Amino acid sequence: MQAVTASEPRFRALSLLDDVTALGGVEAFQYDLAAELPKLGVGFRALSIKPKMKGPRRLPEWAVDYMPCQWLRGPLVRVRGRRFIRQFSPCFFLAQQPSSLGFLMAMLPDRRSPVLSIVHNNSIREQYWKNQVRWQNNILGYVAVSATIRDRLVEEFGVESERVWTISCGISTAKSYPEYRPLPPREGRQLALLYAGRLATYAKQVMDLVGVVQALNKEALPRDCEVSLHVVGDGPEGKELRRELTTHAGRVRLHWHGRVPREELFRIYEQAHCCLLVSSFEGMPMALREAMSRGAVPVVTDIAAHREIIAHGENGYLFPVGDVAGCARLCCSLVTVDDYERVSRSAALSVQDQSVEATAAKYAGLLDQLSQQEWHRGNRQD
Repeated sequence: MQAVTASEPRFRALSLLDDVTALGGVEAFQYDLAAELPKLGVGFRALSIKPKMKGPRRLPEWAVDYMPCQWLRGPLVRVRGRRFIRQFSPCFFLAQQPSSLGFLMAMLPDRRSPVLSIVHNNSIREQYWKNQVRWQNNILGYVAVSATIRDRLVEEFGVESERVWTISCGISTAKSYPEYRPLPPREGRQLALLYAGRLATYAKQVMDLVGVVQALNKEALPRDCEVSLHVVGDGPEGKELRRELTTHAGRVRLHWHGRVPREELFRIYEQAHCCLLVSSFEGMPMALREAMSRGAVPVVTDIAAHREIIAHGENGYLFPVGDVAGCARLCCSLVTVDDYERVSRSAALSVQDQSVEATAAKYAGLLDQLSQQEWHRGNRQD
């Protein structure tokens, strides 16, 4: 697709999300789209349906708007909200969460408003899916970030297959395999493990990291091998996780980073031998794929989202959900294997086609296709 200048948008897209200060994968994705879509002739802005708050933000000021906080209260909230949303029309609306989809359905009086719901989460909560498909007859369709999510929408919830598109969230991939990767664990006698993500029990199961650390201390690691665990991120279980990891660290050196800027996060990826995920379910994890693109070998749970990108023994390793001893054994095996660098390079190569630029091109192509089609929606469900 030929790029055009940002001053000549062929069409516009407004992305709605709950809170741009959350600093999660969805928010990072908006930052990347804001930078790339204008190059492809798509005018792009994000709208936070929560008021502007203090704190770090990934979205630049020129790319984001905020619902005025006083408009979110009182009997005239729908009238005010519709007036606020109307200033962005005509455009495509991209709802990034079920809550922002519901907000749009309440605020858009026009039954022909082109809305796409972006489904990021392969949630186990039934209500999440009910909130997604409730409006399926009132929107253009869904963009699923993984084939697993696409299949669930079609097979379990009856969404027409031609109204579901699969586009994963683009990641900031390394331009090439880093030349400054640390020595393989067998040669360097060091094993640097990394967890990067939300520190929460729901979905992420982060307290299993404590069991992994305990199991690592029981494994027969060479005495001269230094093991470290780097934890990046924050969340509701952050304090408890840090306390428990510190208590049970043993010979594992704990490095607690908290929130870090993206550039620093990329440097941490490049120095990690292994990226851990102990999740019970995922959509399509961004931090994992970004770490893989920089050579970190994934050791992750055997769930549908991970199986889409990881072949066991080829570009990473899989273990059953909750099997902390199995996770520890796989991590320790990296110290003795001869082909660590092969798996590391294979991991990096396997996600190179998932760059931000490639994803932005897919979105621009989809919006271009939809802009040229006649479409109709069912009756509103007010």
